[in-house]
Amino acid sequence: MLDPRTGTALYRAAASRAAPGGATADRALLERFARDHDPGAFTELLARHGPTVWAVCRRATRTEADAEDAFQATFLVLARRAARVRKAASVGSWLYGVATRIGRKARARADRAPDPARLMSPSPAPPPDAGLSWSEVRAALDEELAQLPDDLRAVVLLCYFQGLTQDETAAQLGWTARTVKARVARARGLLRARLTRRGIELAAALAVPLLTADAGATVPPHLRTALASFATDMTRGARTGPRLPPSVVALARTEVSTVKMIRLVALCATAAGLMAAGMLSGRPPTSPTGSASAAAPVAAPPAPEPPPKIPAAGVRIGTTEFRQVGWHSRVFFANDGKTLVTAGEGAVVRFWDIEHGKTTHEIQLKGLYNDAAATPSGDLLAVVGTHWPKGKDQDSECVLWLIDTPRRTVRHTVALPPRLGGNSQKVALSADGRRAVVEQEGDVQVIDTKSGEELMRHKDRINAGTLAVSRDGKRIAFGRHDLYLWEWESGEEPRKLASRSVTGVETAGFAPDGKTLLAVTDGGLVAAFDVTTGQRVRTLDLGGPPWKWSFSPDGRTLAVVCAEQAKNRARGRAVVLWDPITGTEVGRFPVGQTEAKHVSWSADGARLAAVTDYRLWVWDVKTGKPIGPSSPGHEGHVSGLAFGPDGRLFSASDDHTIRSWSPTTGKPELELIHDSWVRGVAVSPDGALVAGSALLNDLRIWDAKTGAEQFRLLGNGRLGGTRRVQFTPDGRRLVAWGDDMYLRVWSARNGKLVSEHRTVPDGLTEAQLDDPWQQRFMFGRVPADISSDCSTFALPRQKNVKIFDVSTGKERAKFEIAPNGGVTALALSPNGKLLAANARGDGSETHLPDGRTQYTAASENRTSLWDVTTQKVVWKATSLGSETDGLAFSPDGKLLAEVTMYEKDYVVRVRETASGKELGRIALPTGGSHVAFDRTGRRLAVANWDTTATVYDLDTALKPVALK
Repeated sequence: MLDPRTGTALYRAAASRAAPGGATADRALLERFARDHDPGAFTELLARHGPTVWAVCRRATRTEADAEDAFQATFLVLARRAARVRKAASVGSWLYGVATRIGRKARARADRAPDPARLMSPSPAPPPDAGLSWSEVRAALDEELAQLPDDLRAVVLLCYFQGLTQDETAAQLGWTARTVKARVARARGLLRARLTRRGIELAAALAVPLLTADAGATVPPHLRTALASFATDMTRGARTGPRLPPSVVALARTEVSTVKMIRLVALCATAAGLMAAGMLSGRPPTSPTGSASAAAPVAAPPAPEPPPKIPAAGVRIGTTEFRQVGWHSRVFFANDGKTLVTAGEGAVVRFWDIEHGKTTHEIQLKGLYNDAAATPSGDLLAVVGTHWPKGKDQDSECVLWLIDTPRRTVRHTVALPPRLGGNSQKVALSADGRRAVVEQEGDVQVIDTKSGEELMRHKDRINAGTLAVSRDGKRIAFGRHDLYLWEWESGEEPRKLASRSVTGVETAGFAPDGKTLLAVTDGGLVAAFDVTTGQRVRTLDLGGPPWKWSFSPDGRTLAVVCAEQAKNRARGRAVVLWDPITGTEVGRFPVGQTEAKHVSWSADGARLAAVTDYRLWVWDVKTGKPIGPSSPGHEGHVSGLAFGPDGRLFSASDDHTIRSWSPTTGKPELELIHDSWVRGVAVSPDGALVAGSALLNDLRIWDAKTGAEQFRLLGNGRLGGTRRVQFTPDGRRLVAWGDDMYLRVWSARNGKLVSEHRTVPDGLTEAQLDDPWQQRFMFGRVPADISSDCSTFALPRQKNVKIFDVSTGKERAKFEIAPNGGVTALALSPNGKLLAANARGDGSETHLPDGRTQYTAASENRTSLWDVTTQKVVWKATSLGSETDGLAFSPDGKLLAEVTMYEKDYVVRVRETASGKELGRIALPTGGSHVAFDRTGRRLAVANWDTTATVYDLDTALKPVALK
């Protein structure tokens, strides 16, 4: 018999052949099949467990035909008992037991009435040193394993047949390591006792599956095709067609009650004439004498159709409906609630068609935006910010823009006093639109909106941050640590209403009747003040400090948006309606996975609108239903792209999600939800796993087909902006890096940490990295990279780049790649031997007569390729535009793609890596950032600024460079 030590070595050697996917993923597939009637889930289970079931059926039966009957009957039972199987320890273990029992029954049936036409083809000869005992040992092992309880059989199959460790087995089954250890010991004890009675040594018996020829048995293609078609017909509820083969039904009935089997047969007796052709039975139809009919051979599965060509314009991933780019935007209704008006980043005012979610008009204000307000009717919009009358790099001034929304024109541009260096700017309007109030660093102005003239100004600079105006425009509330009430028409000084110790609060508001003022106070509570007496009349607890709020026109409801908090994330991801008298929640409108920033009511109170950083929402208040389009897509900046081996595109986003898409149709598939902005995404080489790395230390590994979470790991920092993840070429490990500067390697099989190394950027010390205060200002979006073979890591800072060995964490090299600093993009070649980098060009400084220095950004940027070993530059190229936002090598390293601005438009340049020669360009529909090649190197995905991405086919989209 086999030496037990040799058996143990063989178990470990089998690990490389272990089937992907664990118990959790199997249960998710069963859930999809049982609940959603997804035939793809059944087909995936067939692919995962079919070879093992087929091998068991062949060993348990005497003929090929009986093995096929047993194989099909086993999966028929799985289809009927999917809900019950989800409660089993392991789907593989359950199938093993059912296949063994059904195989024995098929063999007994054949022994009673042997059929010469159902003889099995001769098996391969056993190994020379095995003698005749191998088949007997193998049969005995199957029988005894089938007799074990499901939980004991599961640990034996995973530990000894798939080569997993006990810790890995525990992770797959969702048990503790202690439980697995105890069950392994108990299973071994039972097997040893039972096999010893048969004269068989346990260690040798457990090594049999690793030594026998059919350990890697392949399911015949006609059986795979038949069962896949059967699953499709079953989920469609087909009720027509001939009956199932009696031999298969009879075997399945021994495991499923007669009543249940009748229901199963009635449901999936098969459509499309499969049974008429003998497809489900897996054999050609037989004549009455039992011989095979030559007139109806089994057809081979149809060859897969080639993927459709992508048009030259590319395939857009996601949607632009109700999407905009701009942090801290404001949203208002206009045109009797039929139009939305937004003001936000870039000082752009947009008008939106609510029914279609599309922008109909834009007003470019040429400057920087800080705040906006509108009248209840939406006829007047006030925007406060910084104006660049002569261009971005010229002199600027603080202004108030007053915009007539029906005419879509700027009525007045009102100059404001210069600021002293602070950033506080607020604006509010009276309900009739006659008065605008602007606050700058505690300096409060009242302005007549018709003439643009200043009516009154409070010049005492009070530490401000809060601004509210009563609807009649006669009272103004402002302040930050202290809250002041100013009846400006009386000519009196503002009176102090309350003292507050909370810093950074921006929320206060008058009730529509003007008699009550609400303001956030200590601890995030909301205090209601009587405006006449200044006394606090009540205190409301809205579950946390509100960010922004808006009273309904009748004053009976307060719509509130809050900052997201770790202890209650759902609060920040919804607009919550409150009764302002009792503090009772009366409604809630979700806004996806990110925070709402502003909320407004329509003039009639029938509609409510909110805006996140990238998404607009409109609801019917009475029904609570969204208004306008709701096409699926990201609701935040697309921050990462990765292709799977099957061509699927995975995109990461600041909306806390990873999504998968069909690259040829743009159809959405999976949605994987993280806790914060996802800044890194990777797909394993076999396409089975996808990894996402987000802020708030959120690193996860998902099943790329089912979307089931496999492992939740320690992420790379709470804050910052950069994350990198990469699977090793064999798919067994995941390399992750982020703003905590740790380069970690994880096992993708059990989620355990393999190694951890600190990467210290050039010019910094570990002490500085550990200083929480300095961490807030030290890192932004660092263009670091991990090579595809996971051998090399590159980390730039200022003008230098450091090269690290991933396996040891040791610094291999440091050299200068950007003499002027400012590396904006970086990529390592797949083998880690080449480094591509982009840096800003040389800007200019002009000394003005008043002593100030004016800086002008560079009009060009530089891309260079470096040999990492020699630290020598291979080539350099200069391009128009201030910088490149994305760099990526093709999988074979022969092409380099970069996203850059060309004149006023964004393009993708594709270069030949060896020479730097530009092979062509792709014009982008909007600004772009991240870029990724698919596994063939012939498709390219680009992340757009508008929350979408575009997939291009290089053969059709790449245009030659026009010579000037």
